[in-house]
Amino acid sequence: MMNKKQNSLTQINLIITCLSLVISLLTVACGNQNQVNNNNNNSSNNPSQKLFSCQKDTEKTDQETWAVMYEKNPWLNLAKTNINSDNLEKSCNEIATTLDKLTKEGLFKLSYNMDPNNQNNYLLCGETKSNPNNCSLITTLKVTKNIDQTFQEIAQPLFTKGQTFETKSGGTSVTYSTQETTNNINLTPHLTGENVEQK
Repeated sequence: MMNKKQNSLTQINLIITCLSLVISLLTVACGNQNQVNNNNNNSSNNPSQKLFSCQKDTEKTDQETWAVMYEKNPWLNLAKTNINSDNLEKSCNEIATTLDKLTKEGLFKLSYNMDPNNQNNYLLCGETKSNPNNCSLITTLKVTKNIDQTFQEIAQPLFTKGQTFETKSGGTSVTYSTQETTNNINLTPHLTGENVEQK
């Protein structure tokens, strides 16, 4: 009789030990999964995560040129011939920071406008979902030829042959090649994933 009781107790202890082991393993597994989820959420929702960066163009030797990069794609070409800047690297980083901010606000259009405080200056503008039909200042343009050529020069990586843009005067949609001029660019084709402005 004693042996039967001891065997029963041994079996019960073994079952308890196994259950404790299973519970411990499940706890560890759940904790790891939560950590993965938290890391993913932090990665996607991190407000300090930068989409834009700067890269110096080392191929051009005649003048200093910097590119504002969106992920790995060039967006803007910066030179002292197209923006008012004494330090292109600093200006590039400031523009990249501004574009990061505007992208979080629903950036969907790039354009230029005359500076209301100085009619000799033009402003490079971003239009966002949170501030539509208004110029969110990106930088001040330096116009050495005419504004259309300056805009095309700085935004050259964003011009796509055969893409439809709007003229500044008529407001009618017209298809231009990369050699022709426009005053705004639809940025939607150049943004990816959750950064695309949904209209």
